[in-house]
Amino acid sequence: MREDMAKVLVEEPRRGRAHARCIQGSRRRRWNRVDADGEGAPAHIGMQRDGLACKNFGDHLGPLYRYLRRQVNRPWNKVYGELCSVLDRRNVVQNHLFQHIGDRVAIDTRWVDGEVHARNGRGMQPLAETRYEMYVHPRTGILLVNRAILREFAGGR
Repeated sequence: MREDMAKVLVEEPRRGRAHARCIQGSRRRRWNRVDADGEGAPAHIGMQRDGLACKNFGDHLGPLYRYLRRQVNRPWNKVYGELCSVLDRRNVVQNHLFQHIGDRVAIDTRWVDGEVHARNGRGMQPLAETRYEMYVHPRTGILLVNRAILREFAGGR
């Protein structure tokens, strides 16, 4: 796993007119311009005024989901350990990514009457009736693909 995965997943590049202070006649130059008498400049200029050089945070989950798909047939404890080593659970934004992992991977699974059941918002249900793409096998602890979802996408074959 990449060492900078937390930045790849959470941070967006800067947007807006970050280079505005370099452009002749830009608004920022006009805001900062001092009159001849020395009293025309604003008392305070905010960091995000006019959206200049602002930076947003968003979830870019594609790399996370690709990473999880590549980890199929590996022990979940090792996969989860690698995620925890890169993503800081004490950081609110990075901890939020673990919720997205729970949207795609059924972690809380049980073996009931010869089939795998997963816990979702409605309680324990057979894995075939859930929308999880992957699941952790309840006996072996290995990350596996939910074949029922694959059949649904393939047209019931």
